Order: sequence, then C-alpha cells, then structure tokens
Amino acid sequence: MSGLIYYNDKRRVLPKLVRSDQFSETIIDNKDFLSGNFFFNDEEIRKLYLLWKKDKNNKSVSGEIVSFAIVAGKELEYADVIEQFKYKNSESKESEDIQIDLHERISNNKKKLIFEPKDSITWTNQAINYLELGQREKALNAIYTALTIEKNSSFVTRNASRIFNIIGDNSLAIKILKSSDYYKYDPQILSSEISFSQLENRQTKGIDLGMNLLLKQKERYQLSQLSELSSTLGTVEYFKGDFKKSEKLFDISLESFNENSFAQSLWYKKNPLPNKLNTFFEQSPEIQTHLRIKESDFINAFNSANDWTIIEPYSKRPFETAAFIGGVLLDKFDVATQLMETSFSKQKQIKGTLSSNDETAFKNNIAYYLLRNNKLDEAKVYLKDSISLVDRQNLNSIEHAYIATLGLYFYKIGEIELARKFYSKTINFFKTQNNLYNTKSAFLNFIREEISITDSKEELIKLKKELDIRVNEKSENDLIYIKNKLIKDFEEKIILSK
Repeated sequence: MSGLIYYNDKRRVLPKLVRSDQFSETIIDNKDFLSGNFFFNDEEIRKLYLLWKKDKNNKSVSGEIVSFAIVAGKELEYADVIEQFKYKNSESKESEDIQIDLHERISNNKKKLIFEPKDSITWTNQAINYLELGQREKALNAIYTALTIEKNSSFVTRNASRIFNIIGDNSLAIKILKSSDYYKYDPQILSSEISFSQLENRQTKGIDLGMNLLLKQKERYQLSQLSELSSTLGTVEYFKGDFKKSEKLFDISLESFNENSFAQSLWYKKNPLPNKLNTFFEQSPEIQTHLRIKESDFINAFNSANDWTIIEPYSKRPFETAAFIGGVLLDKFDVATQLMETSFSKQKQIKGTLSSNDETAFKNNIAYYLLRNNKLDEAKVYLKDSISLVDRQNLNSIEHAYIATLGLYFYKIGEIELARKFYSKTINFFKTQNNLYNTKSAFLNFIREEISITDSKEELIKLKKELDIRVNEKSENDLIYIKNKLIKDFEEKIILSK
C-alpha cells in the first residue's frame, strides 16, 4: 500500500536552502540585550562593509552589518548600509532574479573566492550549488569551509544544518546549530535546532529557550524574525495535544509570516485561515499542492507537486506526494513509478547509504505502483526483501505497508488466502496503533482487490456496506475520493453479477 505523505510524515519547520541574495539575518534592536555574549570586531565589520560595497544586493552581508551596527551603537558609521537595507526590505515584491545555470554560478563563485578566500557567504552559496547538482562531497567540502570561517552567521549555520539533514545526518545538524554563539538569542537558529531535535525524538532545552524568547523578549525582534520559531513551537504543542496553546503560537507566526511558517500553519492549524491569505505564495509549489489537495483539485495538485520536485530535488516529500496523487488518485502508474525511482536514485546519490526504513519505503512504493500497473515481474525485484518480514514480530509501520504490498502481489497471481492474510495483518496493526488513516488506506486497497475477484451480488453488497461503515464522510478527502471510485466499480460489477 502507498499512503499520502501528508498524513504519514510529520512536517517540521526545517530551514530551507536559501542563497544569500534571498536571506535576511536576524536583527536584534536592543543594544544591551547581548552584553557579554557578542564580541564585535571593528576589523571584521569593515571587511563585511567592503564586501557590501562590491555587492549592495547581498542581503546576508547587509543584514550582518546592520545587526552589528545597531547592537554596537555604530548606526552613524554604517548609515548607508542601514538605509539601503531598510529600503530593500520594504519592497512589497522584489524583482525576480535572472536564473543562472548552476555551472555558471559555480564558475562565478570560484572567481570570487580567488580574491576573497575567506568569504563564508560565497562558500555557502557554492555548497548549495553543488548539492543541487548532486555533488555530495564537493557540497560538504564547501560548507565545512564556510563553517570554519564563520560558525555564527544564521545564513551559514541554517544552510549547513539543512545540508547535513539532506545528506542524512540530523545529529550533525543539531551540533552545528547548538555550537553557534547566537544559539540562545537567534530565533532562526533556535527554530532549526528544535525542529531537528524533534525529528530525532531528542529532548532539547531549545523549546524552553524559544518560549522564553518569544513570550518575554518578543519586543527585541522584528515579527518576521519570530515567525518560524512561533510556528515551530506551535507544532511542538500540537503534537503534545495542547491545541489551544498551539493555535495561539500559530497566530503569532502569522503576524508576519514567510513561506515556511505559512505552509506549516496550513498543515496543523486547527482554525481555518482567512481565504485572502491563500493568495500569498501563489508561486510556492508546496503550498499550492497542499491547498489543492484540501480542495480535492487533484489534477492541479499533481501539477504543483511535480513543480515541487523541481524546487526540492533532494527532498523525499515532494516526490512521494506527487507519486501518491498520480498513482493512487489519478491512476498514472507509470508516472508514479518513475517519480519514486528518480527519488530513490537521488537519495542514494546524496546520502550515500540509506537507512533501512528509507530503503524499505522506496521499494514498497515502487513495487506498489508497478503492481497497480500489472507489471508483476518488475515488481518482484522490489518485493524480495518483503518475504523476510512475513514471520517477523514487532514490525514498524513502513514494514507493515510493505507486507500489504506483498498481499497485493498475491492477489495478482491468484493466491487469495495469502493475500487476505497479509492485508488483514496490516489492517489490524494500524488499527491497534490507532492510525485511522493508514487503517482506512489499507482497507481501501483490500476492498479494491476483493471487488475484482467477487462475482456474487450478495457478497458485493456486503462489501459495499462494510466500505460505507469504515470510510465515512468524516474521512480525509483523498480517502473519500478513492471510496467514490470504488463505489462506481461496485455498481458496475453488481449490474453484471447474477
């Protein structure tokens, strides 16, 4: 079976890979706030100032200078930077950058680094470029160089943590974030550390630090700088079951939101957002995918999800979502298979070695779409490992989904009792886990195959009644969509039955 990623994989407010021309550092507007914690070096600031003079559109550099200038009381000395920074950030919509080929970007950055070998910002941009090309080792070398030069910049640190996450090392991401001197005071760094710690099921003091910063020191920051932290903490409270507190935190995050915090509120905020807010981020494939899924506009959701895979080529979520919409809801089995095989290849390329769960999840999804397309011989290649799980105890959710896909294979070859046994095992597991979505998803897959082998009108009516009971109007809209397709199959089969 294959399940929609939105219901099976908790979204976290992970930092997005952002080049320097799109990034704003945290500005702290209280001169006494960091007394004893920040050490300003006039020579370093002057170097940044010279760098800014060469490229006044570099928001990361100007953000650093403005931050230092305000805290160090040097506003007059760097008044030109502050004025330009305010102007650039007051624009309602920045003109779109001309897209430069990645190889051209890399070439240009190499030329910059000949003259400025200690430019941590260019090294970070270079790491992002290499990562997008799938050049793992070069990306790591570049980001390690950037961190050696400057470990305290939000721009460098957040991008580094995301790169380590993409290559499969969340522990290193956490270590890098916590080693920053700004960790306790920069909401962007705190937000990232909390999210990665949650991904790893680790306890973190970052939650208490973040709550204290948000509730007691809020006036020291711009609202936009607190948006992701509020959203992250809202997510923490959501999964703790404190929905009232979660709502308040999401409301704070929406006072001055960015794409990441807005997407998170779409996922987990209980109260609906005003419709006018949905006009924001019309160019964001992730947000548009989610909005269209909610509206049951699955054709356009599929198109948006495909765009999302281009924007985030080394993230699993967009590929899994596009494959599910295409392969389960729209019966585009070839496309779904290709999406999962592409993602599988990219994940192995960028991570080197996949975890057991990741490997199992990919093989399960690819086998499922091949079987739905009646490509049994090709599916068998991906189902080999599922045989070893049959008699094992204490399987996890991913392994149980793999067992259900094995059941689908046995339906296809006419081994009906074995097929029913495996589906029953999976359905009962998810039911005991109180995972209603996966229980219903497995049941829908089971019913689809039972319809195909049942000719008795009485048995078909009995199955339809069970379907109505198990998947009611309160179910998620993608499940209702699948159910309605199956009801049409029922009706056609009942007409033809004796």
